[in-house]
Amino acid sequence: MSSLIFYTDNEQAIIATDTLAVTMEGKPYFFVNKATYVPTLNMVVSGLGMGTLSSDWQNMVSHGLIYMDMDHLNQYASKHLLDMYKDQQDKYGLDDSESATIYHIGYSQKEGGYAAYAFRSTNKFQCERLPYGTAAKPECDILEGNLFDLIPTMMQQQRSIQMSMPESKRIYIGGEVFAIHLTDGKATYYKLAEFEDYRQMQRQIFE
Repeated sequence: MSSLIFYTDNEQAIIATDTLAVTMEGKPYFFVNKATYVPTLNMVVSGLGMGTLSSDWQNMVSHGLIYMDMDHLNQYASKHLLDMYKDQQDKYGLDDSESATIYHIGYSQKEGGYAAYAFRSTNKFQCERLPYGTAAKPECDILEGNLFDLIPTMMQQQRSIQMSMPESKRIYIGGEVFAIHLTDGKATYYKLAEFEDYRQMQRQIFE
């Protein structure tokens, strides 16, 4: 699981994630891109929960599906995601307690501006339009001000909250903080921060 912080209004979208992937025991395993920009659809795909579903869906949207725009993809995403989710449940012996949420954030031709949508396994991946503003998963305070400056602080708070929880319920957050800014039909990438133990985790992974 991951940290995801994003902001949308009609004219822009900002999507930020951490990069840490861990083993089943919570040990650093590798660093990974958790949000993918799809230029042909002018949108970002990201996900929380069942990690293999998110990465496989990002790959499918980028390379395996042909749609006109994000709105067109949203019409058919529920069926594809539900099929993939059931396949991965069977493959890895998982039940419905292993939930997943996929996010599509980008330009909506139908709305004439940027928008965010969620597809949740707990709701059979039905398309859910999310309100404008800032959202953060897992929980943290939503700070007011320049979001590019505030995201690392919010993500650090997420991490502190999670580290205080039992290991069986903990979401592991770490590595680096990357953001994608969508506006005016283009995507700009930013490295916003490193967690203080990033280099230590890097050594652990390569050892």
